[in-house]
Amino acid sequence: MGLTITFGTDYKSALSEKYKDGDPAKERILNRYRTESTGQSVETGTTKQQNPVGEPCN
Repeated sequence: MGLTITFGTDYKSALSEKYKDGDPAKERILNRYRTESTGQSVETGTTKQQNPVGEPCN
């Protein structure tokens, strides 16, 4: 079973309901959102590094 999250204006409160602060899954989801939104890698040089797969939205 997969988890589907729609990122909109209220995505942070939806994540906060499902995941507590400090939860590695929450951090991973937010990092994925940041990297795909900006088109730049995040957490470079760490085990948490994520690289963009697509092109950032305009």
